[in-house]
Amino acid sequence: MSTHLAVHEPRAFRLVTHASACAVAERLRSTIEGTAFDVGAEPPVGVTISVGVSEFGRDGDTLDGFLNVADQRLYRAKFEGRNRVFVA
Repeated sequence: MSTHLAVHEPRAFRLVTHASACAVAERLRSTIEGTAFDVGAEPPVGVTISVGVSEFGRDGDTLDGFLNVADQRLYRAKFEGRNRVFVA
């Protein structure tokens, strides 16, 4: 079993440990939740995110398979109430 995960961002793709990926996802979720976004209206807007985490090798052995599992977990996080990180 692999001990690394890839973080898929718009302009980056890198390997990180599973624990690191989960910690980064939770830190990002928490930071966004605690930030008021000024969009030119009063009051500032609150935003939340949901994240699905998957592990290459365990959750898929191709890029498409691996990302598909992460996508499924993202939708599971949304289904279970949003504003959460889902890792299986």
